[in-house]
Amino acid sequence: MTEESYYLSSALPNLYEITENYDRLIEAVINGEILPQNELSDVRALEFMRLEYAIKAAIIRKRYKDILNLSLLAGEKDNSQTRMYELFQENFDVLSQFISRENLREAAFRGYLRSGWLGSNQLYTSALLSSYADGKIDSKPYLRNAREFLNLYYKYKIICPDINWQLDLKELEILGDVESLLIAFENILDNQIRFAKQKIKIDITDQEEIVISNDGPRFSIENLDDLFESHTKDKQGNFGLGLAIVKRVIRIHGGEVSARNTIDGVKFAVVFNRK
Repeated sequence: MTEESYYLSSALPNLYEITENYDRLIEAVINGEILPQNELSDVRALEFMRLEYAIKAAIIRKRYKDILNLSLLAGEKDNSQTRMYELFQENFDVLSQFISRENLREAAFRGYLRSGWLGSNQLYTSALLSSYADGKIDSKPYLRNAREFLNLYYKYKIICPDINWQLDLKELEILGDVESLLIAFENILDNQIRFAKQKIKIDITDQEEIVISNDGPRFSIENLDDLFESHTKDKQGNFGLGLAIVKRVIRIHGGEVSARNTIDGVKFAVVFNRK
């Protein structure tokens, strides 16, 4: 009857849940059963609703393999794949036991698994790759990158605990050498910290421009492009080697860096060619 009625097909998952017939619900959804055959326009919405019920049932029954299989199905139905990767992360400790090596590598290299700190996706990628024998070599660069992110975080926490950091960040993928890019942005941050009074702001705009600003004194030189030349000296008489390195690294990666005075301080802007 469920093959002939959209109403019965949509009501059945709820009935299985009410009667705690979780195993039957899971099997029906995984096997593509109890779907109507004559109302194709509504089947997609019904499939996604059934998947939500089945995922909940699998969590209740602690059927970890089915949680991951259902989350993969959910990812295929939902282009955002948000729920799939949330489930991967929630069951990270058993992930390698229940999904194929190909799906494991895809989850690793997409970098969608992450926690609250910058660079956490690098740590998840390293852990996923190292879960099978011949992936351990591939995992080492990601582990090193995660360590560099943590070192950078704690460095600035210790050096400037009183600085108010304002972050407005978005996902931005840049192809290149992580270590050299970290050095470039670390040099910019070192400059920011040296002159900031109370706050440093890091923003990634909708145009994918990385803007790092502070409320310190404005630049006094006429040609601000000279800041990125090694022969330029600051007010303390120090040569601008750090910013010269920034310019070189960013340009190697197909980008441009600039400096500007603002109403309440200064800002650096970095933009990469995305074409």
